[in-house]
Amino acid sequence: MMKDYINKIEQSLTGSVVLDEIGIIISAFGNHISIVLFKNNFEDLYNVIKYLINKNYIISSIEYSYDYKDDKSLLELDYTFLHKSMNAIKRNNSQATTEIYYDDFCKCDYEEFVSMIECIKWYRNIINEYMLSPIEKLTYAYDICKTIHYRQSGEKPEDISNDNKIHLYVKTGNIVCLGYNRLLKNILSGIDGIRFSDFSVDCYDYNNEFVSRHSRGIVRIDDDKYGIHGIYVLDVTWDSVHEDYEEACGEEYDCFSSYRFFLVPIYRYGKYFRRNTYPRIFTSKNNYGKEKFLTKKKLDSLSKSQKLKKKMINKDHIDSDILPLLDENMSMHELYQCLNCDRPDIHTLLDIIYTVRFFMGYDFENIEGNLVFGIDKEEKDAAFILKN
Repeated sequence: MMKDYINKIEQSLTGSVVLDEIGIIISAFGNHISIVLFKNNFEDLYNVIKYLINKNYIISSIEYSYDYKDDKSLLELDYTFLHKSMNAIKRNNSQATTEIYYDDFCKCDYEEFVSMIECIKWYRNIINEYMLSPIEKLTYAYDICKTIHYRQSGEKPEDISNDNKIHLYVKTGNIVCLGYNRLLKNILSGIDGIRFSDFSVDCYDYNNEFVSRHSRGIVRIDDDKYGIHGIYVLDVTWDSVHEDYEEACGEEYDCFSSYRFFLVPIYRYGKYFRRNTYPRIFTSKNNYGKEKFLTKKKLDSLSKSQKLKKKMINKDHIDSDILPLLDENMSMHELYQCLNCDRPDIHTLLDIIYTVRFFMGYDFENIEGNLVFGIDKEEKDAAFILKN
């Protein structure tokens, strides 16, 4: 590799050069070098850094932006050479700065990034330790996330924005709605049978006045064990452990109790999330707002339509939040079948929860006693729900 790029690197030592093939930008300021890595090519990065250090240049800064076009998730990448690169840079210049971007331009330094990756891997290892089906793994991950207390570092928009970043949750323990979804998405990333995304909604009060913006999850599950195949909405924030729930339910309440907003069918969305805008599924002018009218009767009709079997999805008409849930070559008929799913019945949900709790270390005698908050109730009054 180096033989091919030495000339270009030498050119950069008097200015700046882009090594597009390996995803590296090198800029020189005297004998100080700044590096930007925009592809997940850690070995090439290490070779470039070794070359520059051997030439007696000082690495003053390095910036890495995770390449989302890569087929691998953040957790699946081999960071061996990135670790070697960072160690070499610190030995070369202890004052060098590191900036890493992930998940829609969240920025952290290298140490924070490593801590975040290790934390998420630890959660994933707990879930993958057992032979669980996709819906059981989703439930396990959901339980992990909803045991975390909702906590803001302050009331200012910039405070809440920081609480949405996973690396700062690991560092501070503060987390709000988008932070829950980012954590859940990364824990579930790459697990067979699960595709997770998130979307923004606007929340209104009883007088139809805007209150706040909120982040909610949407998931596609394909689980043969329980025969669950479809797209559902979930809200880990509203199901997360909270003092108001403890007060309402008494001593029996624990951090795993609530599943009220877990696996909500699209056609029942308005019943569970009153005075909230709907998840955007369609984006074209003709389809805008159509989600609100996807009633059970309408979905039954659409999912049986023979005409739609031959009509392929036009990705330009699908919202970017739900697009990650869909297959490459999917018909409108198949999409509506995924949307036209009932919530698993109470016995199936209990069976799933019992199985997950068993692997968590609970015994069957105390599992049902802790499910005191209900898992089959629509929202009747959201006054006690913690702030979005």
